[in-house]
Amino acid sequence: MKDIRGFTLVELVIALAVVTLMLAMGVPSFSDYNRAQKVKSAATAIHVQMQKARMEAIKRNNNVGLELVAGSPNQLRLFEDNDGDNDYGDGDNNGVRNVGEPTLLTVNLEDDILFNTNAGGAGPDGDPIPAAANEGVTFPGSHPVRTLVYAPNGAVFTNGGTVYDGAVYLKLTEDDSVPDIPEYAVTVGQFGAIQLYRFDGATWQEK
Repeated sequence: MKDIRGFTLVELVIALAVVTLMLAMGVPSFSDYNRAQKVKSAATAIHVQMQKARMEAIKRNNNVGLELVAGSPNQLRLFEDNDGDNDYGDGDNNGVRNVGEPTLLTVNLEDDILFNTNAGGAGPDGDPIPAAANEGVTFPGSHPVRTLVYAPNGAVFTNGGTVYDGAVYLKLTEDDSVPDIPEYAVTVGQFGAIQLYRFDGATWQEK
């Protein structure tokens, strides 16, 4: 019979050290991946809710708005603008959620997702990017609530010269210290088209 030789203690210690080193090297990469996915998921959620607002406006034949609310956490609130009475002469279809106008859906973003970006200058839609913390939203309104509104024809609502289009910017709270974490923007044009962008550190790339 052949001798069956086991591992020596030294060999086991070396093998354990190698495995530990490999795991240690993989943890930061996996952690960064999770952070990147978190921002991407938030951008995707906003993109989906904007599409839903547009479809609901067409389906209901009423204005439908999406409020982007800065807070803890940041929040999305879908509502029917015009209180559901189909009366466009009563002043309720004004791009603002008035008393009696129902909230159709509320979505909370993760606590560490900010409405912000480190990209300076103009955004992908050509408009200046707000610099203040958690105020990276350019839809009409005032901090902390800004609103995208769709009209029944699927275009962005216009009221008294105010066009309810704009953009929202997203980043992680901690991404200043983790430069490889991507940032995103979701824009809506005057005719209702929704675009998702990713900032690669130099330019905005359409996704």
